[in-house]
Amino acid sequence: CNAPDGVFTQVAGGDEHSIGLRNDGTIECWGGNSYGQCNNVPGGIFTQVAGGNHHSIALRENGTIECWGRNDTGQCDAPSGVFTQVAAGLWHSTAIRSDGTIACWGNNFYGQCDAPSGVFTQVESNYAHSIGLRADGTIACWGFNKWGQCDAPSGVFTQVAAGTLNSYGLRQDGTVTCWGYNSFGQCDAPDGVFRQIAGGLQHTIGLLGDPTVVIGACCTGNTVGCVETLEDDCDAALGLTWLGPNTSCSDSQCPTTCEGDATGNGIVDYSDLISVLSNWGPCSG
Repeated sequence: CNAPDGVFTQVAGGDEHSIGLRNDGTIECWGGNSYGQCNNVPGGIFTQVAGGNHHSIALRENGTIECWGRNDTGQCDAPSGVFTQVAAGLWHSTAIRSDGTIACWGNNFYGQCDAPSGVFTQVESNYAHSIGLRADGTIACWGFNKWGQCDAPSGVFTQVAAGTLNSYGLRQDGTVTCWGYNSFGQCDAPDGVFRQIAGGLQHTIGLLGDPTVVIGACCTGNTVGCVETLEDDCDAALGLTWLGPNTSCSDSQCPTTCEGDATGNGIVDYSDLISVLSNWGPCSG
């Protein structure tokens, strides 16, 4: 747990190691390294990471997959193509292709790589089973099912998670449903509304909060103004600036539209006249 310093946008845990995605898109890894799962980290810019038993998997910004570490069952023989998400089980790996179908590779002793057909928006893997969220919000689950961890309930969900011997779904109303092994109470989900869930070996963790409510302010551009939105909707790649949770447009410092401000510096002055005059000329077409 000697996590490195710095700013990260995502973290993931394997059996003996941890992986972090820095805010510049590079990867940091720490912990166990018996199979090179931490010292063979590839260079480049990535958008997501996942950790398996002794292997790591990451999604490059161009949608291709990198995998490193233990590979005795082919869990690192990632297929070619463009993908939107990756996940890692004990000895297998899964990913969603750009067309929404699922690819799986590695150990398939329990059928954990016999992914169903259809279009999916999320896939998660653990020990020897995988769970996927279909485009219509229903759940599909396949692989090891001794404890009922693949007996997915009916209904519409917004997120899924995989524990070692159990599975979870986040319903549209933000409540959690869990099924599978429960000897340690890891499926005794508490009441309340959640934004996110994650499962471990003998425990579960959830992030409380209604995923549909406005939780902060976002500057929408140099001279456009402010909107109140969820952090996930404030995309820095589009030039937006997240002001933090519990902020609002009424107390934000976002620039606002100013009529006549051609230069976008927040005031109307002589520089705006120069900017307009410099762009005069004949109209094309």
